[in-house]
Amino acid sequence: MKTSRGTTWVIFLFIGVLLATFTIGCKKDRLKVDRIKEYIDMKHVPAHFLDGPMHLILRPDGTASFNPRGDVMSPSSYNISGSTIKVHGQQITDVIEFRIISETEIKHKTSGIILTYYK
Repeated sequence: MKTSRGTTWVIFLFIGVLLATFTIGCKKDRLKVDRIKEYIDMKHVPAHFLDGPMHLILRPDGTASFNPRGDVMSPSSYNISGSTIKVHGQQITDVIEFRIISETEIKHKTSGIILTYYK
């Protein structure tokens, strides 16, 4: 069976669009929490002894601890969707969002503070 060049291009274009749609539709989480992961603002310079850095601990069971600043960790939960971590705190009314830069760095969406994997 003979096909024209135009028909061949249409077929390749259709297959390309189909593959692109499938690839985009399969959103993969950029961070896997298979053990406790702790992220901290390594660049923080304390103003006084109670002024701690922003700190986030993620656990494999979906629980977290979050400290926006200071010395008290708030019990929280989190979910990861694609390149975003959303932290839902029991004592925090807002949802705190982080953008995943890499396995070792996440960025607080509001303040722009970068937290680095600590242990």
